[in-house]
Amino acid sequence: MLDKKIEKEYWDRFYLSEELHSPSSFAIFCQQNFLKSSRYIIDLGCGTGRDSLYFHQQGHKILGVDQSSNIISILQQTYSQKFDTLRFTEGDFSTLGDIEKFDVVYSRFSLHSVDSVSASNTLRWAFRNLNENGLILIEARSVNDELYNKGQPAGKDAFILSHYRRFLRLEEIYDELQSIGFKINFIVEGKGFAKFHNEDPSVIRICAGVP
Repeated sequence: MLDKKIEKEYWDRFYLSEELHSPSSFAIFCQQNFLKSSRYIIDLGCGTGRDSLYFHQQGHKILGVDQSSNIISILQQTYSQKFDTLRFTEGDFSTLGDIEKFDVVYSRFSLHSVDSVSASNTLRWAFRNLNENGLILIEARSVNDELYNKGQPAGKDAFILSHYRRFLRLEEIYDELQSIGFKINFIVEGKGFAKFHNEDPSVIRICAGVP
């Protein structure tokens, strides 16, 4: 079972110990393929802000959200006071209210960090809070990842190994997005997309749009 307090403490430590500054390969992929014009992007689970900063450098307006008060405080002090178009806020992205509209909801390695109920809430929230022709961009670990079934079971397709992970099934996320109302523009599953140190996880990448 997901313990949000324990997870928050883990990510507080992780973000302050890892040197994560360069944009992820997924952010670069999204920019090159889906984000040719300036957009308003919300980065769910923004972590160190590396993808948020990259998108801002490409001319987008950004709101980064993360539960880690430590990293958000640093990002606010370093960037938010300098740029009107680059903001960071502390919060649980799975319980966001309907506060404003976005052009893009970006979720890299965050949807698999919450339980299925929270993930579904997040997808429905995204559909409600995206502008017409808006996009949701997702990268998350799949059930074909080598870490699947490692650690303590924590629910369907979920395990705790250093921290909580819930692995996604391509057909299930595809069907759920369609049932909410999204149009699937691009979906792929495989390795080689998200290498990190010695890891090469099996991930699902999705671009879906609001008609």
